[in-house]
Amino acid sequence: ETIAALAVTTNLTAEEAATDFARLANIFQISAEDIAINTERAGSATVALGNNFATTERDIVAFAERMAGAGKVVGLTQADLLGIGAAMSSVGVEAERGGTAVQKVLLALQTAVVSGGKELGAFSKTVGMTTGEFKEAFEKDSSDVFNRFVTGLGEQGNEAILTLQELGLTDQRLVSAFLSLAGSGDLLERAM
Repeated sequence: ETIAALAVTTNLTAEEAATDFARLANIFQISAEDIAINTERAGSATVALGNNFATTERDIVAFAERMAGAGKVVGLTQADLLGIGAAMSSVGVEAERGGTAVQKVLLALQTAVVSGGKELGAFSKTVGMTTGEFKEAFEKDSSDVFNRFVTGLGEQGNEAILTLQELGLTDQRLVSAFLSLAGSGDLLERAM
């Protein structure tokens, strides 16, 4: 029922919706018993985001699917991924390049938390925490830390490029995507 409703009310076809939500369920290891309710909730969130942000449901789901593997590793939920996808696509970032950019940042965050080093210092400085506070916060709520990192980049203005360079995140597509998102105020927080 949910898939049929999405096909009628969004720009997703029934086939796209079924395939994309099934892939998300597989990545998040949703049991067969819970797949219907999970699809209903994810579909509802997708429609709400599509209705309230400058994006489409197809773009949101494409983003979520591209980020899902890295998102799962760092402890994000499907709802977090849909919110990030809505925010990124609302600032004009396409799923292909934006999804890769978000994956790289999420994995860099995870690596910094596990390995420590100068990257952990750069991340924690950007969010206004000590390295210990940062590690604890990331392990408790990685989505909040991701949001705070984007907000911190926004507060840095032109210096944000230097922070991304310090973190080894120099790919031009990544830089462009994150500077666009960071410059959008509280868009990410509202979407998540």
